[in-house]
Amino acid sequence: MDEQLLDDVAKALKVTLEAIKNFNDESVINYVQNNYDHAIGVNYNFNPIDKWIEALEENKELYERLPQAEKEKVALLEKLMKQKR
Repeated sequence: MDEQLLDDVAKALKVTLEAIKNFNDESVINYVQNNYDHAIGVNYNFNPIDKWIEALEENKELYERLPQAEKEKVALLEKLMKQKR
């Protein structure tokens, strides 16, 4: 490829000419993995396993409340049916 064109592409992408010439997929992947979170200011201060366990506990509580909600719904429907008679 023409050297001037490569230089123009490098300037447009705001990278060095050497970066264009030495480009390979592995180096790009490594660069992104090592720098992306820092570039956007992300700082993870939690353990994903702890968050998963919290979600499981919330689901457990919901499933435990579900039968009571169903009983209340049935009782309300029975009451409404009696009132219609």
